[in-house]
Amino acid sequence: MYFTFIGIVVLIITLYLVFFTRTRTLFYFTFIMSAFTATSMINFPKYKNSVICYYIVGSFLILKVIYEVIIKRYTFKKIRFVNGLLYFLIYATISLVLPIVYSSGTLVFTPDSPYDYVSFSVQNITQYLYLLFAFMIYLCSYMVVTNEVKVNIKGIINITTVTVLSLGFVQFFISHNYFDFLFRTNYSHMVQYLETGLTRISSVTNEPSMLAMFLTPIFIYYFINIIKGFRDKKIIKFDIIMFILILITAILNRSSSFYLAIAIVSFILLIDFWKDIFNSKNRELLEKFFKNKILVFVKKNKIKTFLILMVFLVLFAIVFRIIGFRFLILILKLLGLDDSGSTRIELFSYHMSVFLKNILTGVGFGTLRSNDLLSMWSAQVGLLGMIPLIYYFTSRFIYIFKNRNIGENRSVFYLIVTTIIILMTSVPEPYYIYTWIYIAIGESIYMDNSISNKAIDKLTQVKYEIDGTV
Repeated sequence: MYFTFIGIVVLIITLYLVFFTRTRTLFYFTFIMSAFTATSMINFPKYKNSVICYYIVGSFLILKVIYEVIIKRYTFKKIRFVNGLLYFLIYATISLVLPIVYSSGTLVFTPDSPYDYVSFSVQNITQYLYLLFAFMIYLCSYMVVTNEVKVNIKGIINITTVTVLSLGFVQFFISHNYFDFLFRTNYSHMVQYLETGLTRISSVTNEPSMLAMFLTPIFIYYFINIIKGFRDKKIIKFDIIMFILILITAILNRSSSFYLAIAIVSFILLIDFWKDIFNSKNRELLEKFFKNKILVFVKKNKIKTFLILMVFLVLFAIVFRIIGFRFLILILKLLGLDDSGSTRIELFSYHMSVFLKNILTGVGFGTLRSNDLLSMWSAQVGLLGMIPLIYYFTSRFIYIFKNRNIGENRSVFYLIVTTIIILMTSVPEPYYIYTWIYIAIGESIYMDNSISNKAIDKLTQVKYEIDGTV
């Protein structure tokens, strides 16, 4: 056993934040480290296993939140513990015994072997502990967001994204061995290459698809902020720069998860902004802009217009070739016409058949591994586990979408939705804690509404009683 260099640095920073700063600051650092999914703090060479930094940082966050509750600086008054996530966790706990009770005749795909009979193993316990830890981070994050005076979510997303992108470009341009020695010390990390021999960008995550899982929701987040900036006439240049840098990273990353999520989210965006795009006011503004700005510029600057048009066409051709090719690869994967796609479809179909055969109970949490979270959890926990989970997210999504024009609601909505889409379709890694921090932020928006409605109902009732006595 030994501590990594970055692990020692992270531990020192964490201890300082625990004892000398507010819990909010430790929460910020936890979010930053949650992106470092390939950076271990402690390695066990004998067992080829690691303890990732964010587990240690997150554990200290949990302890500090408990301390805040004990000294009564944090309260539970805004927390509704009994929700769909808790029901899912409870059933996941109960379902651990299912491989022991029955299902021994069911074949499933596992990380240890291509296909094996369902049985109780260490994997059941480790997967459950990951889920339990993630749920505790969700509760603690919610406590911080609702009890602290001000939590700067956008600020911490900005800092984390800049860090991840910067390290990603460093990895791309230097030998990956030097980079891996510092930042990718987890035994499970993978190094993948482009046809040119250059390293595919994965930054501080285990592999390119996991970097796409982290960056794609933030890419949409910045896109929503840019649209909001145009609406409010307060365009933030930083958001535009980050949007472009993430797009460049996605092209160098080449993960199909990015393009699949963008395709699905684009459909939701079209529904969201349909009225804004086609209303008469916007049409008039576009016509006015085209006549007063574009046509006037073209008439006065014909040579400049020609040069700009040629540059634009060349850039468009290059981008279209790159992005169009990636979408073509994505279509081939979805149709199962390449190796990766055929494996995904095979596992999805097979595990959904396992789900249908064990539709009520599933075969037990942590018993199998798939290439998408939908078929994996459906087969593991059945309807008893999935219905509370679906209800939880559906109720939150509907509320936030209905109130998307209030504050940062729209940005948070797409942050969570994009993450869930990637999890359900291509990257079954639900235990990365930044996902649960996003969910906690969404829950705080939903619960603020619930508390406000109760207060309004109470005031209405009091008014009615006063009016009745008069």
